[in-house]
Amino acid sequence: MVLMKALCNSLKRFHPVIQDDNLHLEENLLAPNEEMQDDVIEEQPYDNAVGDVEQQYVEAEQNYLKDLSEQQLQSQAAQFVMRMRGTASVTTSAVTEMVNSAAMLFQDVVGSLQESVSAVLEEENIDMQSPSVQELMTKFQSFSNLFDGLETPFQQNKYMKEKMRMVSPTSIALGTRYDQYVDKLTGAMRQKLVTETFQYISVLKTLEYVLTDDTLDLITSESSAGREMLRGFVDSEQFLQHPLFKEYPTALRIQLYYDDVEVTNPLGSKTTIHKLGLFYFSLDNLPRKYNSCVNAVHLLAVCHAIDLKRYGFCPILRPFVDEIKQLETDTGVELQLMRGPRRFNGTLVSAVGDTLAMHEMFGLLSPSANRLCRICLATREDIQSIFSEDEFVMRDIETHELHIEEAEHMRNGNPNTGVKKACILNNLRYFHTTTNYNFDIMHDMLEGVCPFEVKLLLNYCIYVEHYISLEELNRRLKSFAYQLIDRKNKPSELTRSVLTNLGDHKLKQRASQMWCLVRMLPFLIGDKKIFDMDAMRTLTEADLREIGVTSFGVRRKLSMATKAHQDVQVLSSSEESTFSDLTSSSSAASSPCAPTAPEQPSTPSTPLTPSTPSTSCPSSSGRSKLTFTKPDDFQLKEILEGNQLGEGVLEELEAGHLTIASRKKLVQVLVAYLIEQVGSLYPTGPQKVALARAIVEQYPCTKDSMPGTEGYVEFLKYHPPVPENKGVLKTYFKDTHKFRQKTFKSNLPSVTQILNDWPRLRDMPELINVEFDLMFTTGSEFLSKWHHQFTTNILHVAKRQNKAALNDIISRYVDGDDDLCSLELLVTMLRTSNYRKNVKGKGASTSSASTIDAVSFLIQNTVVNKASCTLYNYQV
Repeated sequence: MVLMKALCNSLKRFHPVIQDDNLHLEENLLAPNEEMQDDVIEEQPYDNAVGDVEQQYVEAEQNYLKDLSEQQLQSQAAQFVMRMRGTASVTTSAVTEMVNSAAMLFQDVVGSLQESVSAVLEEENIDMQSPSVQELMTKFQSFSNLFDGLETPFQQNKYMKEKMRMVSPTSIALGTRYDQYVDKLTGAMRQKLVTETFQYISVLKTLEYVLTDDTLDLITSESSAGREMLRGFVDSEQFLQHPLFKEYPTALRIQLYYDDVEVTNPLGSKTTIHKLGLFYFSLDNLPRKYNSCVNAVHLLAVCHAIDLKRYGFCPILRPFVDEIKQLETDTGVELQLMRGPRRFNGTLVSAVGDTLAMHEMFGLLSPSANRLCRICLATREDIQSIFSEDEFVMRDIETHELHIEEAEHMRNGNPNTGVKKACILNNLRYFHTTTNYNFDIMHDMLEGVCPFEVKLLLNYCIYVEHYISLEELNRRLKSFAYQLIDRKNKPSELTRSVLTNLGDHKLKQRASQMWCLVRMLPFLIGDKKIFDMDAMRTLTEADLREIGVTSFGVRRKLSMATKAHQDVQVLSSSEESTFSDLTSSSSAASSPCAPTAPEQPSTPSTPLTPSTPSTSCPSSSGRSKLTFTKPDDFQLKEILEGNQLGEGVLEELEAGHLTIASRKKLVQVLVAYLIEQVGSLYPTGPQKVALARAIVEQYPCTKDSMPGTEGYVEFLKYHPPVPENKGVLKTYFKDTHKFRQKTFKSNLPSVTQILNDWPRLRDMPELINVEFDLMFTTGSEFLSKWHHQFTTNILHVAKRQNKAALNDIISRYVDGDDDLCSLELLVTMLRTSNYRKNVKGKGASTSSASTIDAVSFLIQNTVVNKASCTLYNYQV
């Protein structure tokens, strides 16, 4: 069924035109990754519109099925096979097996339908020999063999060449080598001569397939963005001054790209042997939304990386250069398109790849040489002190040719010029490597400069200045509000070993993850006084959305911080202050009568502090410099009155009672106010404590219901013991004793529930003794409570066990003392193990129960009631 569903989805996908909910989806090789726009529908009642759409769908489906031919079905079946072959995780053998299984499935389904139709026709006394019935039976037979001629990879390739215009690769020889093999007759090692080849796919043949009517319409409708904006090659000065594009503005612009790929385990021992070099090309004439699709990137050549290192780029690029030369001629080249022949002009406009590959392709020394740049003659010393392009000597065509002549007389190239040999791409009429100003941003920036710079920055912020901890940064990376397109590319968790290893530039992030991290980093750690807000002051809401910051909280946080930076020029560096605290003074600073604070001198030991204003503003509330670390900094009544959500809450607070729903609204309003005032989504601990104290002090009805607890319950639950707080935990535990007893008597929790609600009993065993002493101040008091708290429970457990030894004790105390009976039962149960221990060489013997086993046994078998606290005497 899964295979049938996949096949049906594939067949539906490749219909020439499908009408689905009034969406007309046309098959297009270069279809962009975006939703198609709905056709305009005249306004009409909703029910009628839905009915019309459904009727259109039914009619379109009926017409399509009525005209469906055997050739169309077989073409769709072939495209289904090709889609499976194009999936990297599906092997060729798996495709063959699925095709054979699908063929058998279709034969069974169609055969069953044929028999059912024949039976119905015979029942209706319809002549089975009539021409119409015979035609129907023939269709059944033909439709049952849709995969005929597609069973093997050879047949599939043949079908693609004949029916689907597949451009077949050409095998081109590079040289020969000797390989060893084992002679099957003698078993001896023999040598054989092997031809080393690479696979080349014709550019012109691929263009004949790509240049459909829709693609040509896109090329002819291309327009420039104007001189004020650079969005592509067509907007550049190079395009405007190019001799070919001056005469033929719509000439084809070819982009060449190279990268290598490891097809085996990158950590295995076969990495070098099976590494491949891949060449691609794309048409720069197409809009960006089309060129961003994989369908718009076409394979050009495939070779072994070992052969590329041995023979170089020249023999592999030679057939490509020969074809581009045909496009560069004055008459162009004639391509056989679907609608007939047509002439085209074109040229290569850019070649990109990683730095090492581009230097090798362009005939330059490696990037580790002294002359390390491929567009200028900068040295390693120059780039440390010169940062303007105008101060560098740029490479040009004339001087580069002289450098090539000089390098030909040197064995390993000329280190003074950085040139090693000629490049075959320079044989083209309109392209030269010295005018190739395009760089591979993925390799050079996202996998090169960005990881290195971000690692240095984070290392400095975390381990040198301690602006932020690694744990907090990872927590923010995980909880940040990424936009939809970035969610699958959000950065991975950072580790200490990676950040502290400054010997390399790797940050263990993919290129897409690095792109996301670089854009979002200022908003992740911007509240730590790391960045100069002058650089962010000009950012607008549109700018933030364009770079991917869609979260309202983050945009608001940044706008508040930059607003405060404009109003206040002097930062306070107190321990409670962050750069976001400046927002608390924005109201006063923006007032017309607010004084200007003069800049004060500072020393490394004396932080900058704002001077005291010489005048006061009558309209100021006097709280412009609040740090919100004291309960008096919060005027809750004013805050709630100024918020529509807080009006109902304020009425309940003044009445002395507060519902659970109002408690949630109260927290929502006050936390939002605190975040707005401090300008940070992460208020400090003292600020949050001050807000909590302000709530319980100004409105005592919000305190815990049991007097004396005042937040101690939550503190005990969420603060594990450390040497610094053990005394506080013990004090809070004593203060909440009555609250615990009241809860136990009303809820009758189990032991597991008690330990979950009071986890400090697990990691501070001494609290068990504290609770026991609070319950039973003297031993006599404990014994006096034995009868009504313990006897019944012990008798219940013993009777439920239904063991002979326990039943014998109970029988002896039928009319006797229940307290004494329960004590004897307890001793017996604690001494008897609930499991039997096998000893090698001996029979089964009873093992004495340990204290842990005995108490665990009681916990599992006791229904804990009001006396559950007595079990605390067990210490873990």
